[in-house]
Amino acid sequence: MMPIQSDDVMLFKSLIVIHKVLQEGHPSSLIGGYRNIEWISSLSNFHAVDSSMGRLIIEYSNYLVKKLHFHHDHRGFNGTFEYEEYVSLSTVSDPNEGYEAILDLLSLQDSLDDLSKLIFATIQQMRNGNVAVAALVPIIAESYGIHKFLISMLRAILFFHPLFDNFDYNSKDPI
Repeated sequence: MMPIQSDDVMLFKSLIVIHKVLQEGHPSSLIGGYRNIEWISSLSNFHAVDSSMGRLIIEYSNYLVKKLHFHHDHRGFNGTFEYEEYVSLSTVSDPNEGYEAILDLLSLQDSLDDLSKLIFATIQQMRNGNVAVAALVPIIAESYGIHKFLISMLRAILFFHPLFDNFDYNSKDPI
């Protein structure tokens, strides 16, 4: 067992730092994170599921693994899900790619929501509740980035969809 894994609070703070680096760090940090996905996943193996901090560590490391898989599958996204950068880097000729990215982002958002619910549910049970609250900063930033991208992408798909020209706004039914 590594020293970082011996203390739950230190490990949870380390997960927060890893999350911030994946969000705001150099783009190569996402590639390096994906290469070390087994190590990130292993951080959750040494903690009791019945403790509040243990559940948070397990859920947080699972979320980071999902985030890294998403970024590996959708390489056009940076760590904060900026729409302008995605559009400038990707030329999507197949609308299914856009829909697939949206579905994957919604799945990632669901995981983020589950993690934040767990944080709020366990704050009162922990003597180190402030540590759990600190994780909300990167979680809220990530959730905002996903939300902002989804709104922009859905708007772009709606306005550039080939069937859009056949839609009558007054009848709400396609012609």
